[in-house]
Amino acid sequence: MLFTHIWKLEPHGVHDATLARFINARLEAGAGATTINRGLKVVRTILKRAARAYRYDDGRPWLDGMLPLIAMLPELPRKQ
Repeated sequence: MLFTHIWKLEPHGVHDATLARFINARLEAGAGATTINRGLKVVRTILKRAARAYRYDDGRPWLDGMLPLIAMLPELPRKQ
């Protein structure tokens, strides 16, 4: 689901504003904040790896500089 919203973006182009379409689409589909946050955590992990592990052939990291902060949605406690 994430891929359809960010597949054309370079790692430095992924941030809260570019993820807004994904978040809105998931909310409209009835997904809860916890479910959406799981997807956003995947994005965070990929961005961390793009900055630290993934490299171009010349050794430069895919994402150079500071990592964008990906904001999580507020979650409500689960009903017992």
